[in-house]
Amino acid sequence: MTMESRELEAQVLGLSRLVGFAGRCRAAASPEELAFIAVNETRQLLDYQQAALWDSGRKLLALSGLPTAEPNTPFVLWLNALRRSQGQPEAPLAITAADCPAEIAREWGEWLPPHALCCPLASPGRQASGLLLLVRDQPWTEHEIHLAGELAATIGHALAFFLRQPAWPMRLARGFSRSLVARLALLALVGVLLMLPFPVSVMAPAEVVPRDPFLVRAPLDGVIDQFHIRPNDQVVDGQLLFEFNRTNLQTRLDLASKSYDVALEEYRQTSQRAVGEDRIRVEMKPRKGAVAERAAELAFAREMFERATVKAPRGGIAVFDDINDWLGRGVTVGEKILQIADPAKVELLIYLPMESALELAPGARVIFYLNTDPQHPREGVVRTISYRAGTTPAGIIA
Repeated sequence: MTMESRELEAQVLGLSRLVGFAGRCRAAASPEELAFIAVNETRQLLDYQQAALWDSGRKLLALSGLPTAEPNTPFVLWLNALRRSQGQPEAPLAITAADCPAEIAREWGEWLPPHALCCPLASPGRQASGLLLLVRDQPWTEHEIHLAGELAATIGHALAFFLRQPAWPMRLARGFSRSLVARLALLALVGVLLMLPFPVSVMAPAEVVPRDPFLVRAPLDGVIDQFHIRPNDQVVDGQLLFEFNRTNLQTRLDLASKSYDVALEEYRQTSQRAVGEDRIRVEMKPRKGAVAERAAELAFAREMFERATVKAPRGGIAVFDDINDWLGRGVTVGEKILQIADPAKVELLIYLPMESALELAPGARVIFYLNTDPQHPREGVVRTISYRAGTTPAGIIA
């Protein structure tokens, strides 16, 4: 294959990718789908490491490599500050940290590669409908900047379709504005609607957790030696759950037993001698006290030995982590080992992201639609609400 044929083949391949990208943008069914295509599939035509897309209201719609962009994370907050500092360029503009305010440039190296390209998304009416940001380690060439501008124009044209207002609401509004009766009727309708309760909805991750479970804690300091159940097993009252290593406990029990036997024998001999010798009688009380002390030590050692075998205080489902995470692990007294949950008593732990938080009060009625079974919603009542936001296991502030 000659050099000319290889160049021609590369040009045809690039053109086909460009046409395919434009087709996927036109076929997007929502702004979110279009934003996902823009920040992820643009990589087929341009080499970059990370991309972000904002709409005309400077709302971050998508980040490359992420299904959703959590607006309250430190990275997104810094990225929005970078977006505000650049305004709305009229043409693709290559920037670095040196082109930004000091407070933004100071953290650039922590969040982004050194070279960025700001591409305005122009709508058919030449009004900016958003901004596409592409970043990478290498500087941008003139050819790549021109290609990025064409891609941004394609994305902007598709995004403008979702932002365009339909004509019939405008005509209807003008008709109402010309009629006094229609305006009064509209005000009456709005007043009636305001008196009706309207449900609100939000998408949020949820976790099924037991309600009022019984916590099984470590009864002593030691090392867990063996489990007799597995996670999510059904257990009954009195069933053996797990055991501690008894080596040290057995040694303590043996020593306490021998000490008790010695004290008891000394007391017996003293009692026999006290019958014939008055001076020995004064030793009876200390010997008796020593026997009581050794008996208490023996009882405690025996109780600790029995505690090494932990049994279920009630029936239910055993909820805990993998067995291998506990075997051979040292635990302290009072440390949580597992939960015993009643399968008939469960509740939903719902994490509401900060931007989707609703004002709910305990006792409010809730209908939860599972994404795996939306045809059969679950009804419930709000029991408790956290008084402040926290970070979830997924890293979302909720």
